[in-house]
Amino acid sequence: MYLNDIKTQFNKAERNYERHRGRSRERLSVFSENSRLVGKGVYDYLDEKSWKQVHSYVLKNCDKVLTFMSEHKEELKQNGCRNVEKNHEEFFAKWLERRIEVASSEETSLLTEDLLHLAYGPDKRVTHYEVCIVNGLRFHTKQREMNKKTQNSGVVVKVEEESGFRDYYGVLTDIIQLDYLRNHHVLLFKCDWFEGKSVQKDKYSYTSINTSKPWKNNEPYVLASQAQQVFYVNDIKLGNDLKIVIEAQVEMQDFTSDHIDLHRNDIPPITINSNGVIPEEEHVDIFVDIRDEDEDEDCTLAEYDEEDEEENANEEDDEENADDSEDDCSSYSTT
Repeated sequence: MYLNDIKTQFNKAERNYERHRGRSRERLSVFSENSRLVGKGVYDYLDEKSWKQVHSYVLKNCDKVLTFMSEHKEELKQNGCRNVEKNHEEFFAKWLERRIEVASSEETSLLTEDLLHLAYGPDKRVTHYEVCIVNGLRFHTKQREMNKKTQNSGVVVKVEEESGFRDYYGVLTDIIQLDYLRNHHVLLFKCDWFEGKSVQKDKYSYTSINTSKPWKNNEPYVLASQAQQVFYVNDIKLGNDLKIVIEAQVEMQDFTSDHIDLHRNDIPPITINSNGVIPEEEHVDIFVDIRDEDEDEDCTLAEYDEEDEEENANEEDDEENADDSEDDCSSYSTT
């Protein structure tokens, strides 16, 4: 048994630990996520539609790209574009690549090496996995957990909208690693989402969702770091299609950030030094007889001694009598 977060030569890594990919310098958020892939990957090629989808999603979820997104939308408005959002969705990735190349010598403060690699997009050759550990949780694809009693494919993503935060529930169908230049990687989850309108909450604040109603949209991908794990349990009262949603809990303790305040305001402070320490007195064993002076000694043992003496005396008499009898017998035989 070892204490968590206490490093020793015998410590073994936890089963669901994530591998840190960070470097000493600052990186883009999409490149600095901590995760660990399990098992052997399967190589494949993305078609043009899927490649555009993943590239667009990664760009929209990178903090440093937000400034360029606003710039592109403003440029579309100035050019008299009627449907700004549609054109932005379709042409932003290519516009960003040209923008980075042109600005590389003019606005170097806005650019980093990572941002340049991000603008070029990922390789169309990707790697598929079935198991991934991220956020301290082990995720399996739906295909992986077929014919198993365990459940690790349920996901929920919390999205901030104009009306507030909204939860999107689904199941994990694929784990994809995107490869960028200079050994950069992005891990994506491909999910089948459930219709958001089917979400119900009872008086006990339990959430139920109809898993028989899929939600068809053009964004099946999310960053692996954005996903949290949920379990879908059959709702006995409402039917098999409705599942009760239970969010997985991860207990994480950071002992390095724990702070215990031992300062007290109800008593004056006391300074203790070597001069104020009382030396330890020499230990002396003292035996104290608590019996009364006129108390008689315990005669129990004396009685046992007297009995033993009497028994020994009797045994000696018996032996002497036996010797006398033998002498008499020997005299009679001689006669």
